[in-house]
Amino acid sequence: MSKHAPPSSTGPASVETRRRMEECIDHLAELARGEIDGGQFIAEVLTRLTEVTHSLRTRCWRKSSQNQWEVAGERPQPTTVTKPSSDDEAQLNQTAESRQLSTHASAVSGETTTQTAVRTCCPVVYGGQTVAVLDVLHAAETEDGRTTDLAPFLHAIAEITADFLSQLELRQLRRARSEWQQWDQLNLNLMKSHDLPALAATIVNDGRIVAGCDRLTLMRRRGSRYIAVAVSGADRIEPRANTVHSLEAVASIAARNGHAIWFHLASADANTPDALAQHAKLTGAHSVGLIPIPGPSSRTEASVNSPSPSSRYRPDAILVVEQFDNVADSATWQSRGEHLANRLEPTLLATLEQESILFARTLRTLQRLPEWLRRPGPLMALLALLVAVGFLTFYPAEFTVTGPAELVPVNRREVFASSSGIVEKLLVSHGEEVAADQPLIVLHDPQLALELPRVMGEIEVVRERLKGVLAARLSGGATADASNRARQLASEEEELKERQQSLIRQKELIERQQEALTLRSPIRGRILTWDVATTLAARPVERGQALLTVGETDGPWMIEMRVADKEFGHIRRAQSQLGPNLAVHFLLPSDPTQTRRGAIRDVAGTTQWDEQHGSYVLVTIDVEPGQVSQPRSGMTAVPRILCGKYPIGYVWLHDLIDTVRLRWML
Repeated sequence: MSKHAPPSSTGPASVETRRRMEECIDHLAELARGEIDGGQFIAEVLTRLTEVTHSLRTRCWRKSSQNQWEVAGERPQPTTVTKPSSDDEAQLNQTAESRQLSTHASAVSGETTTQTAVRTCCPVVYGGQTVAVLDVLHAAETEDGRTTDLAPFLHAIAEITADFLSQLELRQLRRARSEWQQWDQLNLNLMKSHDLPALAATIVNDGRIVAGCDRLTLMRRRGSRYIAVAVSGADRIEPRANTVHSLEAVASIAARNGHAIWFHLASADANTPDALAQHAKLTGAHSVGLIPIPGPSSRTEASVNSPSPSSRYRPDAILVVEQFDNVADSATWQSRGEHLANRLEPTLLATLEQESILFARTLRTLQRLPEWLRRPGPLMALLALLVAVGFLTFYPAEFTVTGPAELVPVNRREVFASSSGIVEKLLVSHGEEVAADQPLIVLHDPQLALELPRVMGEIEVVRERLKGVLAARLSGGATADASNRARQLASEEEELKERQQSLIRQKELIERQQEALTLRSPIRGRILTWDVATTLAARPVERGQALLTVGETDGPWMIEMRVADKEFGHIRRAQSQLGPNLAVHFLLPSDPTQTRRGAIRDVAGTTQWDEQHGSYVLVTIDVEPGQVSQPRSGMTAVPRILCGKYPIGYVWLHDLIDTVRLRWML
């Protein structure tokens, strides 16, 4: 028997009715654990309720986005949309607020007579809130007494529905996590693509997966027309193919409109552009999306040469999204396509801009030499230039990489809020010495503070009920009715004992949560956070928020250095040649006369970005003992990572040389 089976009742319900109820509960409990859509599950719940209870009408109510009650499902299926009456809203609000089953008398009008009925509303509680209400309209009395067992049966169905909602939310969160991982992987792959062909291949092949489409095509503007740069699943593009010509025609439609165009075969009408309808017929696509990607050049041209609204933008690129099967959720499908276009726009436009510079640079390299170089006069200047070039090319110098950095303790930890709440007590201040596991902050969670008295009260109520049941069992006689009554009391006693144990576990859990509101130091050290009282006193905090930093100031220190992404390649090459622990020289602005030494401790495996430093890689540097006499956390340092000997010309002009190399490769 399912754990959700309704409890025994003393009412007149027949054995057959109870068997049907138990089968219904077992079926729905198994269904809730499977992969099923929410609408299908609600429909099955209502269908089973109607069959088992022989109700006149069964509904499931839920709150809309406007906080109004609406019907999530109804049996029998209505011919028109059901809207709640004022009486419906009153009973539904009462049930939702009390979170208890409510029963009201109701009159049902038939063709010739008016039948007296009973309306029972049972809340579906999930996460401490009423998320839905099961509404059952049934006859006032039935010959087999089904109404007697309806309340526990509805409670069991509501509990199963709440379990299903929990599983559904978990599946949705897992699906969302998988999708974000796909987006993150796409971003990483885009960053690894340094030329237009590689970038275009990454966009169409990896982008097709995250966009959820069957084919993805990237079109690039060349003059007044658009050409296909890459098509998902194709190694090369045949420019004379009919499909390619069709793609160019539909891309021109999006370019003229200046906004995304979405075509669905099922909703096509006379306003659908002929080129788009012909493309769908040629390729067999059920849905097509045209998403323009306007760049800076297109907007400049539009503002100068295209004052009319219809040609306001000439996009630099167009993304063509195609689906060859019916799209179940067109709104979500369109949103994913537009989100993909927004994600890849900066990288794509930057690459296109580099492509546009390439031709001009190529022309400049083919220009003739200046005429004055052929005259005898400048020979001495040319000789001096050759000497300078030789010096810059062959004279070795130490190549160093620098960047913004600060001094921090090696052993430091963040103290995070264990729960959302309000800072009730601050037990430490900036610079104070603390021991490991020493209390630092006491949080106050108002909801948790109210929960413990409630659970204690419920425990007391259950204890009193247990006493009453035991007294009733001892006072029973030897008659048949007394024997039945004793069995019923024994069943009730077991239920109360289980409820008591559950409440005791809740109480223990709440007490542990309250204990966790006292945040303790993870290590021995000193409080590094500045002005703790102003920052945290009586402030609301969120779970996982970093509140304090504790550092072991009497231990080893290190430097955290942010190396610009474009400079990081020099460090990697030096590590491959000289070893991972490259030597570092650094100065402190408080004492710039002394050069101190250290070595690379570790290098972050990912590139980070912020508004202040741009794209950078975090490098940590060990400071040799005794190098800094009075270290302070956050002290500015000026490090120089020694990357080996290079020609002095490259040391001085490496930024320019690397930029030229990059442009030439593109």
